[in-house]
Amino acid sequence: MKESVAIEGGLSLFLLEEEGILFSEGQQELYVLNTPATYVWCCLEEGLAPGQISAAFSSSFDVPLDQAKRTIGDLLSRWQAFGYLRGVPDTAHSEIDWTTAVARLMASPSLREEFEESPAAVAKKLRVASPDRKAFVALSPPPWNPKRYSCRRRNPRSRSNTFLGADNSFFGPQEQGKAGRAFSSPRSTPARAARAG
Repeated sequence: MKESVAIEGGLSLFLLEEEGILFSEGQQELYVLNTPATYVWCCLEEGLAPGQISAAFSSSFDVPLDQAKRTIGDLLSRWQAFGYLRGVPDTAHSEIDWTTAVARLMASPSLREEFEESPAAVAKKLRVASPDRKAFVALSPPPWNPKRYSCRRRNPRSRSNTFLGADNSFFGPQEQGKAGRAFSSPRSTPARAARAG
């Protein structure tokens, strides 16, 4: 049985040499993709399954297959959390920490809906690390709930507002970046190699 990952509607990739610009019509946002991410998106557009993408990525970028599988799994999982993909296998990516899980939850309306129904199922889907799972599942009220926040002026003469949680502490999600190694340019995508051969 072939794993099926589908690209959501309203997304377009525009190639700029070896990099890409991803346009989300629904969110009216542009995203710059580096060469490896552009390569992966092209593979998705060609209908390749995650395992096939990992093998092609390993060969094209000269990285070990295990590393390619982790890299592809993490990237596909992130794109699914942002609402760009559906059908990414739950086991395709590494475990993530609490901060990353909350950031992905806040970035995805569909995940937030799922979380309201079953926080444990979302924790499993996101593969929240064991030490962080209990705290993630116990989020209450949900951090995206607008009733949780109030707007206060720090200084009556200041125009800037500070958003404070019920406990008067600032709350803001942040995706933790991971340093990656530099990749060489890909030799070709699988479909281009087949046409050339």
